[in-house]
This record gives sequence, structure tokens and C-alpha cells, in this order.
Amino acid sequence: MPEFQLNLIQLFISFGILQGLVFCILLIFRRTNFRANLMLTLFLVSVSFTLFTSLILDFGWYNTHPWLHWLPFSLTFWLGPSLYFYVRFLAMPEYRFRKIDFLHFVPVIFNYFHSIYHLILGRAVPYPKLHNFTEALETYGILAMAVYFVFALRLIRKYERSILNTTSNLQHITLKWLKEFIVVVFASLFLILAFIMLDFSLLIDFRKEYSSTLFFKYDELLKSINVVSLYWLGIRGYFQQSILPIRSVEKDFGKTKTSTQQEKVSEVHIHLLLESMEKEKLYLDPSLNLRMLEEKIDLPARDISRTLNIGLEKNFYYFVNEYRVKEARERLSDPRFNHLSVLGIAFDAGFSSKATFNRMFKELTGVSPSYYRKTSQKN
Repeated sequence: MPEFQLNLIQLFISFGILQGLVFCILLIFRRTNFRANLMLTLFLVSVSFTLFTSLILDFGWYNTHPWLHWLPFSLTFWLGPSLYFYVRFLAMPEYRFRKIDFLHFVPVIFNYFHSIYHLILGRAVPYPKLHNFTEALETYGILAMAVYFVFALRLIRKYERSILNTTSNLQHITLKWLKEFIVVVFASLFLILAFIMLDFSLLIDFRKEYSSTLFFKYDELLKSINVVSLYWLGIRGYFQQSILPIRSVEKDFGKTKTSTQQEKVSEVHIHLLLESMEKEKLYLDPSLNLRMLEEKIDLPARDISRTLNIGLEKNFYYFVNEYRVKEARERLSDPRFNHLSVLGIAFDAGFSSKATFNRMFKELTGVSPSYYRKTSQKN
């Protein structure tokens, strides 16, 4: 084996690959979100393998070990679908993988074309345009990944809209971290693709290798994005808890305001809903959700949802937290509760998160809880 030295980038990549494999082992043996974790494991394996082949190229191992060309140069065509199905299995844990879903992963054969070229013709490039075409397929993989990321982002947003109709506490069940990851990576990919399109001959006549743009070589940026992805997804994915299935939301509350706005909402239902919240103060329970409210007031969940969305023009989340903010306001303005901190009052009012309390309080009152306590007691 030839001698080689690791520079800082290669050392960074090597640690990333090892850490990615550790995350894969941890995810496989974690029972929570098992099917989703299998998709996340596939994503991490694909990233780790792609980084590994970049090291093989840097170290010149393709020249000394030609059999390595039996391996694909990367697995970029698996990155998009694996992340999309990770989101799908998280939001829809009852979803079962179908035979047709395997078609999403078939394009990985395009990752083999570059390897096949060198496997047949060696490291020489007697047909430069054909060679550059096989390399350009990696760029098409980036395009495909961007498309899947868009669909994954849409599914996350759909899930976020859905849970607002079923629960009053979003702690631990949001996918905000995953949405942030997709947005950051997508923005990075868009930047790379923008520079590639400025020299569009890379994509249509293959006069140049795909990594030799007119402005900068983006390989190092891509490698850095991949390593960051390994850590970001590996750590957050391992600690991701089970979340509320999106299908149950669609099943029970599939009718939207547009399709039901002509239906008359019973005044009795509105009165029953308001009375239960005001007299029984059900909102003081931090875990209050639609199912619990259904049992408390003996009103079907669908009717509660319709009453809120059409009759009161609110979703369940804001409906309950408005009462919690009202309760907190009363206690903050009452000197008898001065022995409690603002956070203590927030918890007593039914909030389970300081960040949610501060955000909702300021959204509904226009001021912070601390400022409200100070000014309301002066008056």
C-alpha cells in the first residue's frame, strides 16, 4: 500500500466516516422509529461511502488497486429517496414499504457508469466526452436529491399543520430540526448548482469534467456538507422520539375548512367547548390533546375539530394555549403569586416549555411575561 499523509480536510472526512458508521450501528439497534431509522441508516451509509471513495481517489488507490472500480464512485442517487422515506416513516409510522417504492432507489445504477468506464478502459481517458458524461451523472444526482428534499420539506410542513389540530403541547413531537437541516443543505446544493449552470456546457456537451467549473471547485464544499450531515442527522436522528402519526390526523380531520364552511356549526357544541375550558380548566393539564378532550366532554373529535376550525376559526393548539396565557396573565397581575417565578406561573398555567410560553404570551399580549408582571401590578 502506498504511503500517504492526511491533510486537515482528509482527517475531517475520515473522522466523519467513522462517526457515520457508529451512528448507523446505534440506529439499527434502536427500536423506536425502527423503519424510519433504517432509512436514515441508508442515508448515512450512502454519505459515508461517497466520502470514502473520495479518499480512495485522493490516495491514488484506484491506480494501485483497479478492482476498486467494481464499486460505484458514489451513492448520491440514494441520498434523496432515503431522506424522503425517513420523513415519511416518521410522520406515518404505519406506512408499509411497497414494491413500487423500490423504483425510487433504482437510479443508483447511474452511480456505476463512471466506475464501469474506468473498469473497462482503465485510468486513461481515451473518450473524454464519454468520461465527462459519466462524471456529470453525479451532478444529476444532486438535482434528484434537491427534488426529494423539496417533497420531504412539504411532508414536514403538512405534518406541522396537522399536529396543531390535535395537541396543545408540541414539545418533542415537532420535526423542526429536520426542516432546518433540509433547508440548510438545500440552500448549499442550490448554490453549487447555480455555479454549475453558469458553465452549462458541463451538463450538455461534456467538454469539461464536472468538477472543473469556471469559478471554483466545489468538491471540498460538497465533502464538508456530507460530513456535517453525518453528525447532524446521526445525533438528532438517534434521539428523535416517536411523533404523532400524520395519518390519524388526516383520517379524523380530513375535511378542510373549504369543504365544510357551508356546514352549520352547532351553537351547543361551541357552548359546551367553551364551558368545559372555562369552568373545568382542562387547559391546566400540559398533556391535554384532542383525544383527552373528546373523553372529557363526550363530543366526537371530528365535531370538536370542526367547531374549532369553523365556529371559532382556531386550531386546537392555539385554542388551548390562549386559555393558558389568560391564566398566566391573571396570576402575573395578582400580588398573591409574587412568591412564584414567571416560569413557575407558566408551568402552573399548563405550559411545559419556557420557549413556548414566552412566544405565545408575547404573540397574544405584545409584551414579555416579565414586563407584563411589572407593569400590571403597578396599575
